[in-house]
Amino acid sequence: TMGAHVSAVPNHQVGRITSPETRALTALCFNFGYELDIAAESPRDKAVYTAASELYREKRSLFRSGRFLRLLPGQEEMRRTDRPDRFAWMVVSRERDEAVVFYFQTLSEPNDDGIHLRLRGLDSGCSYRDVERDVEFDSAFLEHRGLWLPPAAGDFRSACWILEKCNFRA
Repeated sequence: TMGAHVSAVPNHQVGRITSPETRALTALCFNFGYELDIAAESPRDKAVYTAASELYREKRSLFRSGRFLRLLPGQEEMRRTDRPDRFAWMVVSRERDEAVVFYFQTLSEPNDDGIHLRLRGLDSGCSYRDVERDVEFDSAFLEHRGLWLPPAAGDFRSACWILEKCNFRA
C-alpha cells in the first residue's frame, strides 16, 4: 500500500511547487487524502480539490477493488539507466466496464514530440467513452495506438481520463 496525500505548496520537505491538479491526481492513484489547511487555499485550488474529492467518492469502489496497472515506465524504460520522467497508471474494474487512467511527467524536455499512451486490461471488442471529453475509442485502438499526449508545456504535467464501456461488438 502506498499513501499519497495532497500537501500544501511549497512542499514543506523539498520546497517544490506543483499544480493542485497534479497533486490531487497523484493522491487519487493511491491512498487519497489531504495534509494542508484547506481554508488557506485559493478558491481555484479549492475547486480542484472539491472535484478530486467528488471523483474519489464516485469511483471509490473502483479505486479500492480495481486492477491497478503500471503503463509507464514500461519494460523498455525500466531497462534504462537514467531515471524515467514519465509515469502512467490505470485502474480497471473487475468487470472491465470502467477505467481511470493517470499520466504524469516530472520535467519537460526540449524537442518533446509527445507520446501515445497505450492502455491495457480493457475488454477487447468493445468501445470506451472518455467521459470528460465525450469521445469514443475502440479498445483495440487504445491498446495498440493509445491516447495522444501532446508535447509538454512545462514541468509536473498531469492528465486523467475516465473511460466507460459503451459498446460491445460481436
